[in-house]
Amino acid sequence: MNAIVVLAALILSGMALMVLTSEKLVVQAPEASRSEEALLPAKIFVTTSEPTQLCELMLGEQTLSLKKSGETEWISEAELDPNNAVIFLKALRKEEGDGRFFAKLVIEVAGKETLTHYFDSAGEIDDFLELTF
Repeated sequence: MNAIVVLAALILSGMALMVLTSEKLVVQAPEASRSEEALLPAKIFVTTSEPTQLCELMLGEQTLSLKKSGETEWISEAELDPNNAVIFLKALRKEEGDGRFFAKLVIEVAGKETLTHYFDSAGEIDDFLELTF
């Protein structure tokens, strides 16, 4: 009787090991396709701490058109892809300065919380921000 119990335990543990160590088929969800419906229209505002000689905003590899709305303020509109939203900001001071140089980036997307991010540099600002929606 003991031999039968031991044999059954060995068979069950062997089957359990076989299931645990077998190759598993992993099914991945297909990537969301980039469609017009998936893009999020956004208004983008940039404000710098002092006048600049250059203010450039890029979304991925696309340079966004910035409209100057003041000496240190710019506005742009873009369509953000929530699956691939990285914004690059480059700003150069108009005149050399010793203090810190700041830029505030505000992104407004309908139905989403307004995103505000501050860039800080001792010289020029050349940085990026990964957006999460």
